[in-house]
Amino acid sequence: MKFMKKVALVAATTLSLVCAANAVAAPLQYDIKGTGSGSIGSYTFTNQAFDISFIGDAAANPRLIDPLTLAKVTVNGFGTTTLNIATRVGVASNTVVYFSRSESIGGADLFDFFLDTPLYNLDSAFSLTGRNVFALTQFKNVDSTLGSLTFSSSSNVVFSSSAVAAVPEPETYALLLAGLGLVGVVARRKTSKNAA
Repeated sequence: MKFMKKVALVAATTLSLVCAANAVAAPLQYDIKGTGSGSIGSYTFTNQAFDISFIGDAAANPRLIDPLTLAKVTVNGFGTTTLNIATRVGVASNTVVYFSRSESIGGADLFDFFLDTPLYNLDSAFSLTGRNVFALTQFKNVDSTLGSLTFSSSSNVVFSSSAVAAVPEPETYALLLAGLGLVGVVARRKTSKNAA
């Protein structure tokens, strides 16, 4: 019986250490919100609220995330489309944010703007007002799930980030199930020994 308690203790300790080793900093969701005009596929929108949202992990470089995990654009009244190109986001001179194609596909800027308040890193939650959007001339016919996406103008920009709930790796679930199974085996053996 003492042997089984030791096995259960070792299994529980190992499981805890492995789960702790798999824990990583959660990525952040970034949003560029504002009012803009442009087109999605064959539909034109004028002065509609939009949200360019993307997920990234700034752990490797707190001033540039390339590539982003996912980039979506929601336009009020038109729905949400996912960009079919690799993208990145970065901060230059602490007052310029650039959302652009990934360096792997040329790095051309798509949506750049100045910030009213300096931003030194992308690795924390924030909400800042943007102004003077530029580089929209390159945000033309960008491939997306709803067709080509084009922005022709934008105003009232707010750039923000927030934490995204971390999703455990499949290995973590497997180890958890193995540990629970081992605890079940120990409990069953203990019950069967007590009954005998």
